[in-house]
Amino acid sequence: MLVSFQIAGIIIIVIILSFFLAQTRITLKSGRFFLFVCGLTLFLLLLDIFSIVCGVNTDTFPKWFSDLVCKLYLIFLIIESVLGFAYVLKDIYKYQEKKIKKYYKFIFSYIIISAISILIAPITQVYDAENKYFYTEGISCLVCYGFAAISIIFTIIFVLVNSKKINKNSRDSIEIWMFLWIAAAIIQFFFKYILLVSFASSVALIIIYINLENPALRLDKKTAKYNFEILNEVINELSSKKENYKLVYMMLDSTLTDEGLKNLALTTISNILSKFSDTKFTLRRNKFLTFRADLGFIIVILNAEVSDFFIEFEKGLISTNYNEKYNNVYNFKYLIINNSEIIKDYDGLRSIFYAVLEKNLIPINNDRTYIDIQTIKKIEEMKQMEKIIDYAIDNELVEVFYQPIYSKKEKRFTSAEALLRIRNKNGEIIYPGSFVEIAEMNGTIAKLGEITFKKVCKFISDNDIEKLGLEYIEVNLSVIQCGNPNLASDYIQMMEEFNVDPKFINLEITETASSNLKNIMLDNMNKLIDYGVSFSLDDFGMGNSNINYIIEMPVKIVKFDKTLVDSYFSDTKAKIVVDKIMGMIKTLNLDIVLEGIENKNILDRALDLNIDYIQGYYFSKPIMKDEFIEFIKNNNKI
Repeated sequence: MLVSFQIAGIIIIVIILSFFLAQTRITLKSGRFFLFVCGLTLFLLLLDIFSIVCGVNTDTFPKWFSDLVCKLYLIFLIIESVLGFAYVLKDIYKYQEKKIKKYYKFIFSYIIISAISILIAPITQVYDAENKYFYTEGISCLVCYGFAAISIIFTIIFVLVNSKKINKNSRDSIEIWMFLWIAAAIIQFFFKYILLVSFASSVALIIIYINLENPALRLDKKTAKYNFEILNEVINELSSKKENYKLVYMMLDSTLTDEGLKNLALTTISNILSKFSDTKFTLRRNKFLTFRADLGFIIVILNAEVSDFFIEFEKGLISTNYNEKYNNVYNFKYLIINNSEIIKDYDGLRSIFYAVLEKNLIPINNDRTYIDIQTIKKIEEMKQMEKIIDYAIDNELVEVFYQPIYSKKEKRFTSAEALLRIRNKNGEIIYPGSFVEIAEMNGTIAKLGEITFKKVCKFISDNDIEKLGLEYIEVNLSVIQCGNPNLASDYIQMMEEFNVDPKFINLEITETASSNLKNIMLDNMNKLIDYGVSFSLDDFGMGNSNINYIIEMPVKIVKFDKTLVDSYFSDTKAKIVVDKIMGMIKTLNLDIVLEGIENKNILDRALDLNIDYIQGYYFSKPIMKDEFIEFIKNNNKI
């Protein structure tokens, strides 16, 4: 049969379109382009059949008309040959409209030149009624082969050059498409009566559908809602069109450990959302689009208000029959973005989720937490500070300042606290209050702590601190460092590297660290104490102070925070309580440091107390190592 391959191709496309249109989907730019390719290929197959009909029925159709139809078919073959390149462009420059338009102008010019060349070149139709085959040949066909070959080869080269920018599935699918065309063209060139080229396009669409455009691949199996990856395409397409939308992140109870109850909740919520979340049309025709996320569901709200979503959802929840025994399963927390302008694009959205959900930049309420422009400013500031921290680490702009500590008994400065500072690109000092919290959030505090400790070890190694009258240097440990099981071995290794006697090192831990990471911290502390290092409990008096911290942790020194010291000298009740605490601490044979002493009056009163050390701006602010050495020499009269 003359048109058997073409009919088979038409059947393939009809089946693909049936599956594509029948399934739940959001028709995004890629889906619309796929439909366009399907339509063009279908038209190409029909045009191929019609050209054969015209060539066979010479009595019905004049030769000029038959030639024109055949040439039109060749022109559409050229158009079909550049679609692979267009698909690649769509993947690489998905939301860069200006760049894509430049390439489209080139493609359009290429098609026009090839079309004119085909139209003016002669064509010959060959029909063998006895053997029942029909084909065309001549210069027009050779021109078509030439232009098609150029576009196919160019597409393959373009894919190889930009392979890192292209999704692997897309790259593989386009390459298969192009090689199918090459194989079909070679066969048809040598066996002209086997009309395979248009059929090859329909076979290629099977590959593209399976790998790229099958809506089922984008659905979460448990809930039949779109997986999180497709949210990328939706958000970026909405942003490129400057469409305004709202977003609600519906989070299930994170403490729920029963997988059966989790699945029950997910299924119930998914069914409720399906009743009013329509996802079979274009974005403009939707109100609510639902996506499965790690903690529950993300709802993108279009052409509606956030309140509309809650009305619909609560209505659905009330009408759903679920066992009241499991009410706690349906206690949700909501993260709400009421204005898409603050998101910008998908990367912006991920930054928000990262800062809020993973780094706890703002607290999430029990019910609804709104992300506003102030939150975004905090996130931007955090990202900027992260860059400053990374730059400081990479360019050796991490420094250690030293604040002297005065001994009441020795009446001189016998120790110091090493304090971390970083500098920005301009050389300006950045103080811990601006970066420590962020460094703890992203984990760089561990690297900063390691750098600090190494610098302190080098300082002790380079200077005979005993001759300066110093007994030890205090170094802070962050909460993150306290959770490192290898902390003790790492610090011992660094002390040995710089040949530092461990008696010169005192490590400061905080109440938070000792409470949250007790077992790991105790293990590290015991190993370091056995090695010869001592410990201080820093910032006693901040937060929920507990005398149990002092009892349970093997510390030698307790440092009273400035806030507690100020309260002691200004509030009678605080004085009574702190006096009792001081008495208990001294009974345990521990030393006490008062921090934050800033004037002579407070100093004189502090010296009358049963304490051991005093630290504060009255004596000195934290200063660079050279200044610190001069300060100690001058004040200890060395």
